[in-house]
Amino acid sequence: MREPRSLFENLKRMLKYRFIVPLKRGTRHPPEYTARGVAIGLAWAFTPLIGIQMPIVVATWFITNRLFNWNFSIIVALAWTWATNVATMIPIYYIFYVTGQFILGSDNIAGFKGFSDAWQATFAEGLAWYERVGLGLDVAAGFGIDLLVGSMPYVIASSWIGYSWSKAFITRYRQARKASLARKREQRRLRREKMDLEKTGLEKTSLEKTSLEKAGPFEKGRKKTGRGKSGGKGATNTSPA
Repeated sequence: MREPRSLFENLKRMLKYRFIVPLKRGTRHPPEYTARGVAIGLAWAFTPLIGIQMPIVVATWFITNRLFNWNFSIIVALAWTWATNVATMIPIYYIFYVTGQFILGSDNIAGFKGFSDAWQATFAEGLAWYERVGLGLDVAAGFGIDLLVGSMPYVIASSWIGYSWSKAFITRYRQARKASLARKREQRRLRREKMDLEKTGLEKTSLEKTSLEKAGPFEKGRKKTGRGKSGGKGATNTSPA
């Protein structure tokens, strides 16, 4: 029975298959195409719109592709919106809020507990959907400007870092993959040449053996004939003596 994975192993596995593996696919496109997908995904991930980033990414792809002829990997962009999610929403939003307060020059910053309680109230059990939406709008009205302004530095920084890093990563990965395939092709070529040489050597040895087997009785008969002639000549030479 396989042992259950640890939290770290599960997190590592999730990061690999959700973020890294998509970067290694789609090799028919240039690295910039995939890197733009990372940038778009992270740009929307670090906005105070957690929960609706994926539909917004689809809308962004449609608009930029159809109207501006500017394309990116929508699959990669959708994957990277999960850099933030419902589980990390409240801490991320609080960082946006504090940053926004700092940019706007306000010193009336709410504590994390009060901020967290206000947002968690929108997820309380037993609320109808319209009550949940109403509470969400009230909370957004209280913190919305701060969140929006405070998210902008993270939108810019995350998209730029994501684009630069992913482009370099994809380029290195493709170069390494190309070199690995070239080495494998060279190894296969050397193995084929070795097998051909061994096969040629075996065929040559077999041919020589067959030639000797065919020439054996003739050589044996020739040797006997040669000895007979030598004997006859010797008898002729000794007779007058």
